[in-house]
Amino acid sequence: MWSFKPKTLIHRDELLARILATHDIEGITVLGGEPLQQADNVIWLLNRIKKDSNLSTFLYTGYEKQELHTMGLWDELNTLCDIIAVGRYKQEDRNINRQWLGSDNQALIYFEGSGENMLQSDQNEVEIIIHPDGALTVLGFPDTEMVDLIQQI
Repeated sequence: MWSFKPKTLIHRDELLARILATHDIEGITVLGGEPLQQADNVIWLLNRIKKDSNLSTFLYTGYEKQELHTMGLWDELNTLCDIIAVGRYKQEDRNINRQWLGSDNQALIYFEGSGENMLQSDQNEVEIIIHPDGALTVLGFPDTEMVDLIQQI
């Protein structure tokens, strides 16, 4: 697996070991960039997570469902993921009131027998992590007011 940061490589076996060694998690979320730019590695990881754990799997992709069919990935993702968020983020369709999605054109696909405990709500959630070195990680879709506040920190 590769990162967009220069010289930051994590072998997929190491990534799997880190995930499986992490306690008190219910699942993993795979997002990017575009995770399916390295589809072989993502499919491998999802297969191993499904085989070696009871973790739920949530995949974000900018591809549409039809594109995933055309790429020959849909059937496999259907068996490996509990939920997939599909569709490219569009700033002009931004909607911060949709949990897990950032714009109105995106959709959540729940696969049969999965995701029952992960039902989406109409509530926006934002998580801000302040690291020991003072760096911030923002997860979710903050509104403009929150972005302004974060930038002041």
